[in-house]
Amino acid sequence: MKQMLIAAACLVAPFAGVAGQAHVCHSTTVKIDLSKGPGSHELSDSTVFNCPDIGSKTIPALAQDGWKMVSVTEQGGPDDDPDVTNLYFEHLIQKD
Repeated sequence: MKQMLIAAACLVAPFAGVAGQAHVCHSTTVKIDLSKGPGSHELSDSTVFNCPDIGSKTIPALAQDGWKMVSVTEQGGPDDDPDVTNLYFEHLIQKD
């Protein structure tokens, strides 16, 4: 039993203190009136993301703070008006 504990400790030891951080951030929601055409909601360096425990920052500001972009997806949802959809960007960031 003691040997198993020692072996387990040896396997875990290299990973001690290697705890990264990750957050899901969201841009502000934009209402797109579908009756007027497809509309646009473009991602740019000036797009502001609201991130838990970090605040509101742009992609360049997050990179300057050491955050890495893992993924960006465009999300949408219904509105009270059937001709309108709500769009926003979801951004997954990570720091080692």
